[in-house]
Order: sequence, then structure tokens, then C-alpha cells
Amino acid sequence: MTIHATYKQKTPMPTWKKIPAYYAFRAAHEMHHLASWFKNLLIKPAVSGKNKSVLIVVGGGPAPGIPNAVRSATLTALRNGFKVYGAIKSFGGAADGTIVELTYKDVWNLKHSKTNLIQTARFKMTEKALTAIIKNILSRNIVGVVTIGGDDTATTGKKLQERGIPVFSLTKTVDDDVLSAEFIDHTFGWDTATSLAGNIISNFVNDAYTENRWFVVRMMGRGSGSLALESAVRGGAHACIIPEEFAKGECTLAAIKERVRKTIEERKALGMNYGVIVLAEGLEEAIKEEIGRLLEAKGLNVPRDVQNNISLNDLPPGFQIHEIVVDDLPGNRAKVIHGKKVNLEAIGYDFRTANPSRQDIRITSREGRAAIQFLMAGKPSSMVSYKYDNALGVPYETPGVFAWDDEKQENRLVTRQVDVESESYKNNRDKLRLNFLSPLPANSEVDPAWLVKVEAAKAAVERERTDRKA
Repeated sequence: MTIHATYKQKTPMPTWKKIPAYYAFRAAHEMHHLASWFKNLLIKPAVSGKNKSVLIVVGGGPAPGIPNAVRSATLTALRNGFKVYGAIKSFGGAADGTIVELTYKDVWNLKHSKTNLIQTARFKMTEKALTAIIKNILSRNIVGVVTIGGDDTATTGKKLQERGIPVFSLTKTVDDDVLSAEFIDHTFGWDTATSLAGNIISNFVNDAYTENRWFVVRMMGRGSGSLALESAVRGGAHACIIPEEFAKGECTLAAIKERVRKTIEERKALGMNYGVIVLAEGLEEAIKEEIGRLLEAKGLNVPRDVQNNISLNDLPPGFQIHEIVVDDLPGNRAKVIHGKKVNLEAIGYDFRTANPSRQDIRITSREGRAAIQFLMAGKPSSMVSYKYDNALGVPYETPGVFAWDDEKQENRLVTRQVDVESESYKNNRDKLRLNFLSPLPANSEVDPAWLVKVEAAKAAVERERTDRKA
């Protein structure tokens, strides 16, 4: 009887591994890790986790990556001896005492999750609430607060810092409008949002081509046109209008309508009476007084917030930016322009709790870990951002991070808008122009030669028609 045995052949070592420089690199790499280990072992941190606690607060709207940010900060704190608490529903929970301890079991599997276990909410801080929050922090021996949010959350964190509580604020917002470009590449949540919104817009682009219709799309992002512009480029839209493109005082409803009209007329003149136009939500902020007058003219109540500003979140149906710009365009009749149907779409809530992209997982992992490391190192209260593949701590006191707001009478985080002089903006504009001039959807698998065949067939039909008339 023959016995057959399968032997695993030894894979020969690649030639490049035989090079001495390779082994030197590996040795240096291992020595770097050993040095870091000894440093952590021997150097006593400025803030020890023994018998101390950390509070994690999530504020504002949802964004992809929040669960992993909570996970990263929690695991880093637990590994360094801290007890970790989470405030349920943002600072409201911190004020009324709805604070829950977080453990390894609670957070270990949240890396790719879309569920924020401590939830979030928007919270208007008052002096009474601030006093209650500080009382709850001190009663639990909390030595530092990690906030996860946008400008409102960081602004509330600043108030705690002014009362002597160390605060480290992770930059979370799909709008990508936090901190100036010198301190940050992008906020977390933005990469996932632009990718998913781009996919939705791409579907609209192909629908527009397939059925010869127009789509006018309102894109979330009140503080900045960054989300709208990047999503439009990724999705292959034919035009995108953001508030930063208008000079101060020139962003009016009439000017926006004119831009939309010109886009449609120019595409029609090129023989392409279809396409997708993306409008940034921030345009509503720029023309909110005009929207208020439109509501009054219709005999409708103008929704206002506690500061008596027009509340754009509570606008009645038919008064959002993508709806009012097509009202009196030439040829418009019951959402039909120049004989082509116009679909009005709004994108925003579709991606806020999506599974995070690899980039957003990387950002949240590093920012969450860095927040605890900055606390242990005794660093001052800071914005924790992601720049050049590293987490940065930008102290609250850095010029240009916070500024006094006369209207709200408080120090507020300075928001960032699209720089229309930057190379990235100009590159995106060039890409949109190419989409505008192309009869086929961007990234289409259709051979452009197909269009020649179609035009030839149309010409043949037209000749036949002419011959019959003759």
C-alpha cells in the first residue's frame, strides 16, 4: 500500500529580504517599540487613572464613527486605570445625573458600529445646568471630560474649561466646518457622508440621463459648502452651488435662481436637457430673511427660535432652498422645465448613522486615544483633530479657535468655510465643469462611440421625415 503524504514546501526567502538594510530597519522598528514601552513604564503620567474617572459626552447630530470614538476613548482610559462614565443624551444627562458607567463589555465591539450607545442630543446650556453638571462631575471624582461634537458641543466644553474642568473635544461633524485648515484635514463623519451622498447623487445622474429629466438636490451642511461640493464631485453632478461662492451681500434668492437657470439653459443649448444640480443647505442661512418674507406674503407664520432668529429647521413644506429656486424659472409648470420633469430631492439624514468608512475609523480611533493621552500628560483643554495622519491637540486658547460672539454673548468655536481660492476648490470646480460638458454620466461604462450611433439614427429619422414632407 502506497502512503501519500503532502509536504508544505518551504517558500524561499525573497531576495529583497536578504538585504542587510532590511534587517537594520526591522531592528530599529523593534527598538522603537521597546523604547516606547520603557518610557510608559518608567515615566509617571501627570494625571494618574488610579481612583479617578473620565466622562464622555456626545453632542449635536449623529455622525458616522461616533461609536468608535466612544470605544477608543473608553478602552484607553480603562487600560490606564480610569473609571469611565457616559452622559446619556449629551449634556442634558450630565446635568440631571443620567450618567452610566462604561465597561470593556459595553464598548469592545463598537469599532464598525452605527449605534451610539450613550445617544446624543442638542442642549442649550444655562447657568443652572452648568452648576449641576459641575456638581455631578465632582461627586464622581471625574478629572477630565471628553466631548464628541461640533461647534455647539465644543462651545459648551469651553464653559466647563472656564470653570476649571479639563476638556478635550473630538471634532465630529459631517459638515466639515470645525477648525481652520492649518489644524485639521477633515472632521470625522465627513468622509463616510460624502462617499454615501456621492453614491446617491450618482444614481440621480444616471436616472437623469436615462429618462431625460432634471434633479435639483438640497444637500445638508449649514455651516459650510464642503459636504455639498465634495458629494457633488464624487457623484458626478453637473453643477453645485455653495454660499461661499458669493461675495458678501450678493447671495440672494434671485442670484441663486439665475445660477440654476443658466445651468439648465447652457446644458439645453448643448443638446443635453437633463442633469443634476446640487444646492448647499447653507444657502438657506444666507437668504433666510427673504424666505421669511415669502412666508409672510403667503400668510404663513414665520418659525423663530428663542433668539427670535428664523428657524430653518421648522420651515413648512415648499420653502426649502431646492423647492423655492424652481418656482418661477422660464418654462416651469408643475415641476416641469422646458418640457422636462424636475425631481426635487433632499439628502442628509440618509448617512448620519451609517457604518463608518476606513478613514473615519482611523480618525476616531486616534482622536479617542489621543484625548485620554493628552489628559494624562496634563495638557491644557484642547480640540483634538486629525492632521497628516496624526492626532493633534489644539489648545482652546490658540488664536483663531474660539472668538467672542456678540449676538450670543459667549465664546464660540470659530467655524470654517470653503476657501474658494484654494487649489482643492479649483480642482473640484474643474471636475464639475467636465461633468457639465459630458453627455454621459461620470464613470459610465458606456462607450462614447455609442452616442455617435444614436445621433446617426436620430439624423436618419429626421431625413426620412423631411423627405416625406417634400
